[in-house]
Amino acid sequence: MGQRLVILNSTPFVQTDDQIDTSAIYYHWSAYTDSAVVEITNLRDSVEDYYNKYYNSTSNRLDFFNLACLNAISGVAPQYEESIKYIESLTNQPYDSSHVNRNDCMIGFTPTDIDHILDWSEGTVDINWVFDKYGHPDIHKSTFCYESLVSSWDVEEFKDAFDKTDSDVEQIKKIRLNIDLYEVPLYESDILYDKLPEFWYDPSIDRIYSHIA
Repeated sequence: MGQRLVILNSTPFVQTDDQIDTSAIYYHWSAYTDSAVVEITNLRDSVEDYYNKYYNSTSNRLDFFNLACLNAISGVAPQYEESIKYIESLTNQPYDSSHVNRNDCMIGFTPTDIDHILDWSEGTVDINWVFDKYGHPDIHKSTFCYESLVSSWDVEEFKDAFDKTDSDVEQIKKIRLNIDLYEVPLYESDILYDKLPEFWYDPSIDRIYSHIA
């Protein structure tokens, strides 16, 4: 069945008050606390590399960003016909989806295709992309939400699930997380996992958190 991760990319290229969902990327095996940060980092690095190689100031910013994301993964699956037509409109050539594999990530760009991908998600990471004045991604200002890639437990449920004693729980309650999982800087994606303790406690809601493994 897999453990399905979706990365939802949001950008500021449409003139509204909010970021707009630009694409969704499906990863069949990666909705785990350790695996997801690897996928985020790989996407970040691939997008940056694409910009460094090909971007110029005359590029359409939205379309170029979408091509950078497309380049980072296996491609658009055949069932996402609207997204295929969109890519063909940018490249002016037929799109070959025969090489696309769900194990190597698939992407959708249109609202219908994005919604379909999100319907499969067992863990969604929202990346809020910010761009500098030259049009390049600013990974120091861009952030992502990682809250859905950790588990939250009632204390009694946690004790049963992990076979922990009251004494264990008291020790875990001393552990706090000093990271806002709702707004993690994108440049820290490759070190996030090392900063996460195995378990930690949030006294504001009286719940214990753990990795999804």
